[in-house]
Amino acid sequence: MPPPPPPPPPLPYARTAGEVELQDAGIPRAFRRAMMSVPSSPTVGEETGLPRPAVWVVAIVLPCLVLGYSAALTYCFCQDQPALAASAPWRPLAIVLGGVPPALITVVFGRMHLFLPRAPFALLEALVNVGMCCLGLPLWVAAILVAGLGCTWMFIALACLVAMLTAGVTAFWVCLARVYG
Repeated sequence: MPPPPPPPPPLPYARTAGEVELQDAGIPRAFRRAMMSVPSSPTVGEETGLPRPAVWVVAIVLPCLVLGYSAALTYCFCQDQPALAASAPWRPLAIVLGGVPPALITVVFGRMHLFLPRAPFALLEALVNVGMCCLGLPLWVAAILVAGLGCTWMFIALACLVAMLTAGVTAFWVCLARVYG
């Protein structure tokens, strides 16, 4: 009787987050703590219930929807308040600027599903819960208020907040790609 065949090699996304070593010295401590705090979490690859073509569609369409919604809000603002939009050309820009961080978060969301299947699913949930619900969407609402109120100093503060949030999400994305990519 021949010996049984060896088991198939494990899939690249069938590892838990605890099996990935966090030895890269270039990762900031805050991101390292967040990544190490979820050692028994299932991975993004294990939790994704969609087939790969559907994940590609979501990864492409979701950021476009966010930017399209931002553009539609800007168009509605310019149509309803043409005098306000003409008096200060930065007002419509404030609405578009508010949609940049949510769009970037949806890009990272799609890239994590496509190219970082070994990342812990809890990090993806944290990205959506903190990045989108607690930071991105309130910033978008604040951008609409800034456009309506028309204070120049508020627009400058909004631009600084958008720049900081964009840099933070990009740094988080780079750390995830280094560790789990």
